[in-house]
Amino acid sequence: IKVNAKTGQIMPEKETTDHMSALEIAKRLEKAGYTNITKIEISDDRDKYEIKAYDKEGKKVKLEVDAKTGNISKDWF
Repeated sequence: IKVNAKTGQIMPEKETTDHMSALEIAKRLEKAGYTNITKIEISDDRDKYEIKAYDKEGKKVKLEVDAKTGNISKDWF
């Protein structure tokens, strides 16, 4: 996510991508019950996001989300 340092305004992402944005992924995760998202990072080949968050039970989890479909897979720390 890019933010204008002077105004604090979130800058729109370029529309030329074929994958979901980090903001879309965060919204999807929150809808699925994940909280306290501390890291969202896209892989070098841009096919998946790696996320650190907490699940519904309050356990710290490491997630992988398919960048095109939004499918979530979960690993525990």
